[in-house]
Amino acid sequence: MIYEIDDLDITDEDNNSTKKEGYIKIPNNIARCKAYCKWSKTSAATTYLYLQSWIIRGKVKKVCGVDLLKDYYRKGHLVARWSQKSIAKHFDVEQPAISKHIKSLTEAGFIKIIKYKIPNRREYFNIYNFGTHDFAGNESTFLMQHFGLLALDEQLARELERYERLKHSNSNNDIP
Repeated sequence: MIYEIDDLDITDEDNNSTKKEGYIKIPNNIARCKAYCKWSKTSAATTYLYLQSWIIRGKVKKVCGVDLLKDYYRKGHLVARWSQKSIAKHFDVEQPAISKHIKSLTEAGFIKIIKYKIPNRREYFNIYNFGTHDFAGNESTFLMQHFGLLALDEQLARELERYERLKHSNSNNDIP
């Protein structure tokens, strides 16, 4: 499922453009998908959306010697880097709650974790992979692929149900 990323001009109180702020358009079939609507109410969804808002799409400061723009985005990957401790602080929750969300997002296949070893140190940090982009502004995330398929399943189920009702009503009208 490919969806589009656009820029929104953010203006200050004097109506001067201050910066470009990205936003995501979710396809209607996914926004109407019952499974997506149910999932979107979860704490894991909030964590996902927060992390997704930090996907690297432009020049950023190197993190422990890693150039996320060069090493990932310019190779077609959508990645973000944010510590679970920082996310927990943002939401005013304990870090184990965020760890649980990250684990459920990974198990569902919505994100993939890239363990990056910090050069000359023992530690690793997580880079969160959300999917890919095509260098023309179209992005395909694992989450949208998943819910796009579920939306198709829901649509097919509705069509099959409608077909069965029509078939049943036509068979009742047949003369023996």
